Amino acid sequence: MRKNQIYLTILVLLSVMCTGKLYAQDIHFSQFEKSPLHINPAYTGMFEGNWRFANNYRNQWSAVGIPYKTISAGVDKPFPLVNGQHIGAGIYFVNDQSGAAVLTSNKVYISASYHTDISGHKLGAGIQAGYVLNTFSMDPLTLPGQYNPNTGYFDSDMPNYLEVWDENINYPDINLGVSWSKQFGEITPVAGLSAYHINNPSVTFLRDDEASLPLRFAFNAYSTINLTEQWYVRPDVFTSFTTKASNYLVSGVAGYNFPIEFILDKVYAGAGLRTQFHSTDAAIVKFGVGIMGFDLGISYDMNISALHKATNFKGAFELSLIYTNFVGDLDRIAIPCDRY
Repeated sequence: MRKNQIYLTILVLLSVMCTGKLYAQDIHFSQFEKSPLHINPAYTGMFEGNWRFANNYRNQWSAVGIPYKTISAGVDKPFPLVNGQHIGAGIYFVNDQSGAAVLTSNKVYISASYHTDISGHKLGAGIQAGYVLNTFSMDPLTLPGQYNPNTGYFDSDMPNYLEVWDENINYPDINLGVSWSKQFGEITPVAGLSAYHINNPSVTFLRDDEASLPLRFAFNAYSTINLTEQWYVRPDVFTSFTTKASNYLVSGVAGYNFPIEFILDKVYAGAGLRTQFHSTDAAIVKFGVGIMGFDLGISYDMNISALHKATNFKGAFELSLIYTNFVGDLDRIAIPCDRY
């Protein structure tokens, strides 16, 4: 375990001091389909209902030291226009804590979108503008230069030979996205493409260093396929790629819709795989239930990469919750008036 903690400390240190030189800094969820504002700004307000609340929690790498924890929450709402058009507005918050250095990232985004229907093709475009605050602490860390050969331990009182650094940085961040969907009989596929950090914000804790987040692109597609009136399947694919880093996640669930008079709306279960093709990171299992507008999901990542020798196949635990508020449309509007 001591060896695993040393590896983790080195990894966290590199993430903290060389943020601008690494290429996979953004958070990810195994239940990516349950975090619409995180996947694509164009998904803002892209749902049937009055308003929507989405909440995600992820706990990762607890088997090899201090776990990485991520919490996100978002609210969005569609606003109908005319001729099948509508706009969407929302707000999205993320808190991410990583490892022994207490590397913490707090992000707040305002999200807006526009949707229209052209010859049956539903098209959307969205933008997110936000602000990010990153902090960390050197207090719990020891560096290779602080190893004391006389004792065989690291000594935090020894000099670390680092240049001057800041323990907090902040920067604006802008993301863009587009979406498409079209009904083909009983199947309506949905696809989206998004671009993150289009303003290439400067992100480094070292004062004399210049570094910026490179563009990151993401693509996802899904479709709910009704097998019978009750049974359905939903395949999902998500890929994210940037300079020298990529991530591919393929998953699917099978579910059962209960009759309308039943207390439950649905139950579902499925599996997924996260891979970079040259290596596979995790196998994922998912379960969920829908009840009275709430969709509660739970998933677990089993680490099957080369790191499994340290993790003992333990990866990440994840919870998701989506609530969609439905308001029926009035068939007609009656305007009272006086009779003379």
